[in-house]
Amino acid sequence: MVNHRQDYQARSRIFHFFVLHITWDVVLSQLHYIIPEESKHGTFVGRIAQDLGLDIGEINSRMLHMSLEIEKEYFQVNLQNGILFVKETIDRETLCPETPFCIIPLQVIVDKPVQMYRVDIEIEDINDNSPVFSSSVNNLLISEVRPAGSRFRLKQQLIQILEPFYNKL
Repeated sequence: MVNHRQDYQARSRIFHFFVLHITWDVVLSQLHYIIPEESKHGTFVGRIAQDLGLDIGEINSRMLHMSLEIEKEYFQVNLQNGILFVKETIDRETLCPETPFCIIPLQVIVDKPVQMYRVDIEIEDINDNSPVFSSSVNNLLISEVRPAGSRFRLKQQLIQILEPFYNKL
């Protein structure tokens, strides 16, 4: 009975080691690039081959290719120099409506041996949709006796304008 239990524990450890090893090999690296929305065809995103530690001379022979979780192919890799660039103009509002962050996940796959890499491309909002106000003047009256750090309710349009300055206040 004791030998059976020790045998089971040893097999369990070996199994967990292999699962960890496979998981470690599958997700070798993760990259994160940020580009502005409305980037045109040919816009530089990053030196993906170099950033993943791949030799540019072998990305052709190892058949580097990408898999996107969305329909359109917004990105392409130049197999001569390992540079990732925009293939099709990206409209953030269409791709990620009503979300604060827009991230396009890519799986980069190379063969011989098979390796998979996760690459996230964040699409930065360029605020091309200016807020519309019901009046041209918005007064914000703050009493002198309000303690520091007080919070105030703002109209959504004011939030959109003040958001870039939030961390600077």
